[in-house]
Amino acid sequence: MTNVQHANENLTIHHKVLDYTVWRAGYNVHEKSRRSAGVTNGKVFRRAEDPNDIVILQDVQMDHLSAMDCGCPATTNSRPLY
Repeated sequence: MTNVQHANENLTIHHKVLDYTVWRAGYNVHEKSRRSAGVTNGKVFRRAEDPNDIVILQDVQMDHLSAMDCGCPATTNSRPLY
């Protein structure tokens, strides 16, 4: 087994939004910001039973990962949109 350094890591976010259509419009607007922050290859999945329950998969460049603010309550004062 070798110790291989990866340039990217996967970031998985499970999030409940108030209104998927409104959230998605905001998500799309920030594509350029995500790319400049080293976040690429984003994929959004929705639960069939609750389309406001989403999972986001994206790649993050390792050199950007430690400085990332994911909006988690543990790292910011933001409130989740439940």
